[in-house]
Amino acid sequence: MQSEVKILSYNILEGLQHSHIQIDVFVDWVSAVDPDIAFYQELNGFTEEEFAALARRCGHPYSVKIKEDGYRMGISAKAQLTEVTRVTEGLRLGYIYARALDYHLFAIHFDPFKEEDRLRELEIVLAHARKLPADAKIMIVGDFNSLARSDAEAYSDPQFAVDTLWFTKDAQLAFSVTDTLLESGFSDAYKLCHSEFKRSLPTAKRVYQGDRGRRIDYAFLSPSLKDKCASAEIIHDPITRFLSDHYPLVFTLRH
Repeated sequence: MQSEVKILSYNILEGLQHSHIQIDVFVDWVSAVDPDIAFYQELNGFTEEEFAALARRCGHPYSVKIKEDGYRMGISAKAQLTEVTRVTEGLRLGYIYARALDYHLFAIHFDPFKEEDRLRELEIVLAHARKLPADAKIMIVGDFNSLARSDAEAYSDPQFAVDTLWFTKDAQLAFSVTDTLLESGFSDAYKLCHSEFKRSLPTAKRVYQGDRGRRIDYAFLSPSLKDKCASAEIIHDPITRFLSDHYPLVFTLRH
């Protein structure tokens, strides 16, 4: 029987606000999901040592975090993380590259303000990815702060919240980041498994007036992983409704 690897991506809203109650609930939830690899965004207030301690509580003895304070990302895993590279130059929040098992991991959290800046940051990540072998098993995972053209119908309602974060200068929905990934041969893991729209924010934790919901949290998989994606789900449950303003993404790969 072929084994599977389970991966979690979660924007935990400003480090779960460092609430001991929320952190305990979070640890219980992650432990129940039992991912092999986890990508986190918004590790606000966590030092590398504190993040490592949190990861260990979730069953992950290996972890890495961008060193700077603020809205930074991290990776934790059951397997050793090797070839770790932290990149901050030219990016608002940076990205992490690492290897685990035979996967090449890119942990990202793109610019929250302008699509053109997100696209520029993506090109930095893709330039790194293009240096890897043609058959490399690559995943680019995190909070992209970008919309997907495959969800355009869900955004066609005239009541959709008009926010310059999601629009180009000519007031059209912007899909350039996710379009570029697809054109580069990457596949949207969630859309490999589902045709219908499902939002990744907001949750009941932080409701934005008039916001019908968006999907901006993704896992993009290289061609060598496209046919390995066994499942992908944005988890809406009683716990994730209140832990963060984002819902987590969980996907599995046949290994």
